[in-house]
Amino acid sequence: MEYIEEKEIESRLRGLMDAEIEMEHFAGALIGYYEKGREIFFNTYGMADREKARPVKRDTIFRLYSMSKPVAAVAAMILAERGMLELEAPVGKYLPEYERMYVLGDETPYTVTVRQLLNMTAGIVYPDDDAAGQEMAELFEDIHAHIREGKQYTTGEVARKIATKPLANVPGSAWRYGLCADVLGAVMEAVSGMTLGELYKKEIFEPLGMKDTGFYVPREKWERLAQLYRQEETENGVKLKVEAERTLGLTKCLEPPAFESAGAGLLSTVDDSARFCMMLANKGILDGVRILKEETVEQFTRNQLGKMQTDSIYFEHMKGYGYGNLMRVLLDKNASPIGGEPGEFGWDGWAGAYMAVDIQKQTVFLFMVQVSAYSNWPLNKAIRGILCD
Repeated sequence: MEYIEEKEIESRLRGLMDAEIEMEHFAGALIGYYEKGREIFFNTYGMADREKARPVKRDTIFRLYSMSKPVAAVAAMILAERGMLELEAPVGKYLPEYERMYVLGDETPYTVTVRQLLNMTAGIVYPDDDAAGQEMAELFEDIHAHIREGKQYTTGEVARKIATKPLANVPGSAWRYGLCADVLGAVMEAVSGMTLGELYKKEIFEPLGMKDTGFYVPREKWERLAQLYRQEETENGVKLKVEAERTLGLTKCLEPPAFESAGAGLLSTVDDSARFCMMLANKGILDGVRILKEETVEQFTRNQLGKMQTDSIYFEHMKGYGYGNLMRVLLDKNASPIGGEPGEFGWDGWAGAYMAVDIQKQTVFLFMVQVSAYSNWPLNKAIRGILCD
């Protein structure tokens, strides 16, 4: 990137971000773009914590929420490469509570496989508005009640409780976004004999030098944690308020949790996230450290769903995408509301963290904000248009 071009890109992105901050869509953000293992563009915007007047910095720690799922996928593939985890095996092989699963209103016993967990086709739901989702909501009300009382369920206990709730559909029949990654986390604990945090640290974080990534923020780093906000509609437009609520059994992330959520529990910095993504963009290796085989990473670029499953994907921002290994994968660039090239993969999080990896171009795009239930896909597309076009 030439100096004049970089200044033009920087100016256009600054204008775009300043406008979003002025409209109180978020308090602060950062953008990172990387190619062939090198940082091509990076900048920060606004505040990580408005109340404490702390700006977003390179070392600001963000809640990844569902952008934790790609890490879970990589960990599962590490175990699979070593023959410790069978992707086609029934989950009941590792967690006996899953030997017989039932669809809501159906007394027929079904088997859920590890592959279905990775592909979100197991029928295991989040606490949603439909009947199966409401059943799961009751479970998470219980989990949060325990948290308020100073008690916590472990990762394995949460997975066992999920097993008591009905499936939304016959396993394998449709794509349904839900708690599959959290069940997979318990499977990985059972297989490895380690907690999820220990497994991630040993196999991913330490080898890649991801020193600020984990399931909680140590006390000495508390002042680097971004505040979590929510958008509130008022008579004078959208206003940001501090988000006090936490979802999906998560705590405030300031102490080690008993439940280490593979689906939503990680926190990280942009530099750590970039190293993880650059490893993927480089087909499993970074700075001479191999995490996954090339052929394993190449699986991430391919839709793992059948046609009926792909057609059942209901997220608007996933038009033109398939899915597999807990990540979206782009199939039709013309249908995508975000942009990119076929084979690009990644995921995003409830508070606004977003990653996209292209192994053909060896590029990585990262965008991070901290606003609950955040989505603004036209903005993501506009940012990427400025950076990549």
